[in-house]
Amino acid sequence: MLLVVSAVVGFLLFTEHRAYVLGVLPFALLLACPLMHIFMHPRSRHWRCSQCSRRCMYG
Repeated sequence: MLLVVSAVVGFLLFTEHRAYVLGVLPFALLLACPLMHIFMHPRSRHWRCSQCSRRCMYG
């Protein structure tokens, strides 16, 4: 249900406010880069697991 409502709202926003949506698109892409670096890369302390003898998920 939420997916359908989101699709309808997105379609209406794009068709009725195309200039605004396309105007925000470059800023959304610029914002996506730092967010991907923050959330997609593992934390530096997880590269080596010093508390266990087996290898960690990121190690």
